[in-house]
Amino acid sequence: MAYSTFETSSHDGAPIEGFYFIGAAHAYRYTNAQRDQNINGLVYTAAGIKRAGIKSGTQDDDSLELSIELPIKLSLVQTFAFAASPPDLTLTLYRFHEGSNPASDWVIIFKGNVTGYSVSDKMCTLRVPAVFESALRGNVPSVFYHQPCNHVLYDARCKVVRAPNMTTTTVQSISVDGLSITVVNDGFADNFLKSGAIYIPTKGERRQIVSNLSNVVAINFPFFNVQVGDTVELDAGCDHQYQGDCKNKFANTINYGGFPHVPKENPFSGSL
Repeated sequence: MAYSTFETSSHDGAPIEGFYFIGAAHAYRYTNAQRDQNINGLVYTAAGIKRAGIKSGTQDDDSLELSIELPIKLSLVQTFAFAASPPDLTLTLYRFHEGSNPASDWVIIFKGNVTGYSVSDKMCTLRVPAVFESALRGNVPSVFYHQPCNHVLYDARCKVVRAPNMTTTTVQSISVDGLSITVVNDGFADNFLKSGAIYIPTKGERRQIVSNLSNVVAINFPFFNVQVGDTVELDAGCDHQYQGDCKNKFANTINYGGFPHVPKENPFSGSL
C-alpha cells in the first residue's frame, strides 16, 4: 500500500520516522524505530529518539516549533550540545509506515534549524522552530543597558580582527578525562585564550577554552572525536568588560558596546 493509505488507515498504520540532521561537517541520521531503517537509500540508526507533537498554525502563532529528546551519548549531542558556540544544525523529519516502501513512500513532515540544547541527566532536548517561524522571528541583535559589552567578539560592531588573536597548531597529547589538551604551541601568553574557543576544522567540533597554561589548553567539556596529530584553531576570548579584556587585551574601548558607568545597584529601588 502507498503512504497515504497507511496514514489514513484505522488499523494498518505503523508510522516510522527518520531524523536527518545536517551540520557543517557531518550528517547524523536517527530513527525512532526499534531497529535501523533504510529511508530513501540511507541508513538511519535506532537511537531511542522521541519528539513532541507537531503543532499546526499560521504566522500569527508563536509556538510553531518541535521539541526532540535524545540520549546524551549520541555523537550529535556530544558534538553540538557542549560547544561554546554550536555550529549550524538543520533537521529534516521523514515519515513512512512499516510495510510501505521506504525508498519512495515517505513524506517530509517538518523542517527547521536547531536553536537550543538543554541537557538533563542522560538526555538532551533540542529546540527546533519551524523554518517559517524562524524566518518571521528573524535575528535581531538585542542591546541591553548594562555594564558588559553587547557585541560579539570579532563581529562588525566589535571590530577586533580575529587573525592576530588566533593560532593554528597541532594536538600533542590528551588527558585521560579529555578536559586538558596539550598542543605544540598555543601561541600566546598564559590565559590569553581564556573564554575563547578551540576548534577542529576537519571534524566540526568546538569547545570553550577555560584556560591556557604552557601549551596546555583546558576546555569546558571533552571532545567527542579528537586525536593526537589533529590540527586545531585556538581563538582568544573576551570577558566583555571595559576595564578588562576590552582595554587590556584588545585596546578596543573606542568600540565598547556596553555602559561601563551604570551603577551596580539601582538607585531607584530599595529603601533609605
